[in-house]
Amino acid sequence: MFSNLTNYRGGLEGIFVTRASYDPLQYPLLFPYGEPGWTLDLPYAVTSENPNSGSISLREYESYLLHDRTDSDSLILKADRLTQQYCVDQWAKCEQSRLRYIEKN
Repeated sequence: MFSNLTNYRGGLEGIFVTRASYDPLQYPLLFPYGEPGWTLDLPYAVTSENPNSGSISLREYESYLLHDRTDSDSLILKADRLTQQYCVDQWAKCEQSRLRYIEKN
């Protein structure tokens, strides 16, 4: 699954939703500094409490971003209708990823 972007020559180019640059390009108001988003190989932070060496799932990553914290000013949670659109798009990404896994395994 990918989304189309217009390149500098006016043509269309595709970008896969699994690229770290997908969310900042799709939602520049929510990611004004272009910080990278989720990728397939995003590792867990290895600590003494969490020696997990796997990768973070898209659902876990989005749960972390959408969690309301008192010490953080999240643009994602303050964007009202854009937040709703973002949540729907992220749900569709999760569902597409799940269906792709079922199809291939």
